[in-house]
Amino acid sequence: MDYIQIYADFLKKSVALSKPLKVVCDSSNGSAGVVIKKLKDMIPDMEIISIHDDPDPDFKAHGPNPLNAGATDDASKKVLETGADFGAIFDADGDRAFFVDNEGVMLPSFMTATLLFKNNEAPYVADETVFKSLEHLKVTDSKLLVPSKVGSFYVKQVLKETHASVGAEFSGHYYFKDFFGADSGIFTMIQIANIVSKLPSHLAEYRKSLPPQDLVNEEMKLGDKTWKDMEPKIMEFAKHKGGIIETREGITLDIGTLWINMRPSNTEPIIRFIGGGRSSAEIMTVMEEIKKLV
Repeated sequence: MDYIQIYADFLKKSVALSKPLKVVCDSSNGSAGVVIKKLKDMIPDMEIISIHDDPDPDFKAHGPNPLNAGATDDASKKVLETGADFGAIFDADGDRAFFVDNEGVMLPSFMTATLLFKNNEAPYVADETVFKSLEHLKVTDSKLLVPSKVGSFYVKQVLKETHASVGAEFSGHYYFKDFFGADSGIFTMIQIANIVSKLPSHLAEYRKSLPPQDLVNEEMKLGDKTWKDMEPKIMEFAKHKGGIIETREGITLDIGTLWINMRPSNTEPIIRFIGGGRSSAEIMTVMEEIKKLV
């Protein structure tokens, strides 16, 4: 039995394009490639330009993680070379997807989430980073958003409990009620294709229509300290800065012009910092103040 063909047939049922599209798909030498090869000739109105679609355990193209520096460059170049409407980059096991627009510019995950949320019924689930980004930029009604802790287990749980249609994580995981509450890079690509085909202009114009936001990711090794040791000092600093303090996932400080989330990693002895705002320099300054304090 050809299970790959069965899966490709299932995915094809989700295609609902309003006009023909050209899409670059970069499978990162991972598992998505074998499915993309099947789909290439199955969707008449979608011309799929497939790159790095041969599985390779060494991931020679650019590594297995699309978030690594330079990992989306090949897709961006191919989009510009071919005049594609957008590009999708999948991670090694195909459960995450990242997107570049028709100008080859990568969309941050919160921006991809806005597209998915606008075209599905509320409520929507968002992890802390996506939730704070959308809340801060006021591009999605926060009353329609249900915040979740970071991680597949938590997002799936909240999605099920709230009967939400879509869930989004900063890491590029997107979960769908119509996909058994699970995540799939290729299913996400098809949903984005359906949406892009209905946009009044190109995807780049949609990106430019949204308020800008710088995002900064930082880490700090715990050493001989624990999160419990550091938490009171961070809370004291947050109170001194004023603004809003939230504790859904670690500690989130929102001081109007920027927000910063600080949380212990679930898998490594580090503290993860992620912040959003109008200036990466301003975010970095506050992060460095916190690091010196703890």
